[in-house]
Amino acid sequence: MKNVQPRFAIAGLAALVFLAAVLPGLRGLNYPFLFDDNWAVVNNPLVVDSLDVKEIFSSNAWGSTANYSHTPNYRPLSVLSLAATHKMVGLNPLLYRLTNLMLHGAASVALMLLALSLGAGITASALGALWFAAHPIHAEAIFFVVTREELTSTLLILALLILAVKAFQSLGPEIGTRQQDKKQRALLLILTGTVTILALLFKEGAVTIPFLLIAVGAALPGSSWKTIAAMAGTAFVMLITYLGLRYWALGSITTAHIPWQDNPLVLVGPFERIKSALNLVPLALSLLVFPMKTTVDYGFNATGLPQTASLGLALVGFVIIISGLALYFWSAFSKHKSALIAVGVAVLAIPYALISNLIIPSSVLFGERLLYLPSAGFALILVGIAEFLRTKVSSRFIGFGAAAVVVLFCLGFMGMLASRNSDFKNTKSLFDSSLAAYPGSTRLWNNLGLALQQDGDLEAGLTAIERSLSIDPTNASALNNRGRVLMQLGRPQEAMDSLVKAIEMRPGMPAALGNLCILLASQPDVVRATNICQLAVEKGAPVDEVLEMLKHKATQGP
Repeated sequence: MKNVQPRFAIAGLAALVFLAAVLPGLRGLNYPFLFDDNWAVVNNPLVVDSLDVKEIFSSNAWGSTANYSHTPNYRPLSVLSLAATHKMVGLNPLLYRLTNLMLHGAASVALMLLALSLGAGITASALGALWFAAHPIHAEAIFFVVTREELTSTLLILALLILAVKAFQSLGPEIGTRQQDKKQRALLLILTGTVTILALLFKEGAVTIPFLLIAVGAALPGSSWKTIAAMAGTAFVMLITYLGLRYWALGSITTAHIPWQDNPLVLVGPFERIKSALNLVPLALSLLVFPMKTTVDYGFNATGLPQTASLGLALVGFVIIISGLALYFWSAFSKHKSALIAVGVAVLAIPYALISNLIIPSSVLFGERLLYLPSAGFALILVGIAEFLRTKVSSRFIGFGAAAVVVLFCLGFMGMLASRNSDFKNTKSLFDSSLAAYPGSTRLWNNLGLALQQDGDLEAGLTAIERSLSIDPTNASALNNRGRVLMQLGRPQEAMDSLVKAIEMRPGMPAALGNLCILLASQPDVVRATNICQLAVEKGAPVDEVLEMLKHKATQGP
């Protein structure tokens, strides 16, 4: 009977956490596909064409189309899940978005169970999970359909850490002599390998799993190093397997090209890159604590980096990192041990290090979706601090007061998350809200201009694209979009100048070549038009019919 009440309380609080994760997004289940969803879902041949598993496993996540052949994303299980959803409902967004909400709810409950397995009380575990479930920084991860890769990978990692915490402390070094023990260890390693490869095939960020297992195992008192080594070793084997598959599919392990509009730090040397990356550490921490300024794009000039990188802010970032390391070692190895805090620091710091640009340039400068797993670590730190204070403060009044404050904070977070969900109702509202926070983003102005052009507001679209080019005159995508709008406005010479400049900035750019082909096809110089169209087709632009029409015109003579 003693176990019944806690289990009932755990189930009830888990349901509450799940609801808190799901409710802010229910209003937007029928919102259209936006931004990256258009490229990764709507226009992705791997998703919308026939469900071809072999093709999915041998291509990058955006279908290896000409415009996005540089993307380093190898996420076949994420693409497969999107393709399977398309097979069931086509491009009706409801099931795609509902799936994301369910995954976020499941990840929030998994975080609660991880806190419990680390020794936290039921109330503290639930409050930490509520904080994670309602956090507005997760809007991008939840409300973009394509980012189910982030949600699923995080869910699998949290599930594996729950398994690891139980295994590290229950399977001592003497395990292995009995047949039953051997079966138990074999099952553990099979589960470790399976979850690791699944997480990697959803998103490559799961490369941190072996390091997380070591850091978590070291933080737990009484852990079996034999078990830690076995699990981490199995995860490393799966990581090597994934890298082999990635090389087979993409022809390389890393990306060969990172556009500077995505990450301007590729334009500077190591010192400036590290200084800028350290400038981003306080930004990341402030977003985790209380996100007042949010955006869907932190690319070129949104933050002003690397030009505005401050040595003083870099020192602040460095102090935060050193403090985090000190907190891990203090909570893992001092007499005031707190496995919750140590594991939280590991889950926060190790995944963030991968995308921080401190070690190597990342494919993006910064992204709120990339803080999804690190924020789970931050939630565990908060739970650990709450449990530490509970042991030091005996007053129930203070405890209830603190819990009430956290609940109110979480309710405020839910309101902010629901408000951010409303930004996703259309492209204009999404970009308007982001530009209000970071008006210096060349990519956001360009995408706003493209959205306005698609809605038929050509003049407003042109104005937004011109704003994009005033920030970055070399933005090939904006130059191409400017050329397309000018074509529609009946200004062919200006359109041609813009498209030619786009191709100069990005030689062989399929979209610009395709638009230039269409423009030239309406002019008298058939030979030039044919040559450009031939090149456009070779680069992957869908202008085959225009090329055939020009060839037919050439055979007819003057």
